[in-house]
Amino acid sequence: MDQEKLKLLKSLHLLDQIPEDQLTTLEKFLKPVSLKDGEVLFEEGSRGESLFFVSSGHIKISKKVSGQDFKDLAIMGPGDSFGEMAVIEAVTRSARAAASGETVVFKLRRDDLNLWLKENPKAAMAFFAQLVQVQSQRLRRASSEIALLFDLSNLLLEPIPSGKELLAKVLNH
Repeated sequence: MDQEKLKLLKSLHLLDQIPEDQLTTLEKFLKPVSLKDGEVLFEEGSRGESLFFVSSGHIKISKKVSGQDFKDLAIMGPGDSFGEMAVIEAVTRSARAAASGETVVFKLRRDDLNLWLKENPKAAMAFFAQLVQVQSQRLRRASSEIALLFDLSNLLLEPIPSGKELLAKVLNH
């Protein structure tokens, strides 16, 4: 087995409950993708069918807002995974993924993941339990950010005499 791939797989939270002998069987399905700085891996709204693991560099996950502008949602680094929703259901991508610096990711297609899980049924439970945990953590963070934006927008609606007092209220919050 490629030692770089095995080292990466062992470092992934998504796969850290899966025994090494089962991880070695996953390696054959991983396809390396090299990206240049700024190169787009996939666009928001495109068809998704793969999960990705960052080997080196960083991936910026962004959402289109107000026309052509993008809002960065997350920056993924070595050991992180993204694109999990595409392996659960066949829906379009909810955000864009682009390289930030020279980046290498490993691509795992939905069909290959399903084949691996059929070959390793014991790994399936651990994989999906970890997948739920990763998604839950991301949802919890997004919920906190939405609540903070709501609170801050309410502060902006209050009559506040000066920018200094507004800043004090924001920092106090």
